[in-house]
Amino acid sequence: MSPKSEYFEIPNYQRSYAWKEKQLKDLLDDFSHIENYQKYYYGTILLQQKEGCDDTYEIVDGQQRITTLIVFIKCLTKKMSESGLLSEAEELTRKYIKYKTNYILKLQDQDDGFFKSYILSDNTNSIIKTPAQSNLIFAKNYFEQALQKC
Repeated sequence: MSPKSEYFEIPNYQRSYAWKEKQLKDLLDDFSHIENYQKYYYGTILLQQKEGCDDTYEIVDGQQRITTLIVFIKCLTKKMSESGLLSEAEELTRKYIKYKTNYILKLQDQDDGFFKSYILSDNTNSIIKTPAQSNLIFAKNYFEQALQKC
């Protein structure tokens, strides 16, 4: 029996990805203060089960935080792979990025294809069409640069 995953969607009525450098820096600063697997309060996240789907939840509140964490985890797995920690990177990818052939997180319609192509699959040929996509690229670059210092 294989493990089952849960999937998350950001409904189209939610605000598009808007985090800037200040919020990204605050997140990394918070991470730097966590020691020895301490619990960390990341704020409230509200989910609603998607109608007709047992394993899919709509993110009612917390979409900015969840999206940012997924971008960070993607950058972390890339750094881990480059450092020879392939099986650990694959495990994180399966848990938080892509389970089998399905991505764990689906953004709003106008940004989802870009998110999966450019951010999660490293296809740099994608064309930026929205401010949210610019913010996603900034977040990815910000985290990659921060992780290079580790």
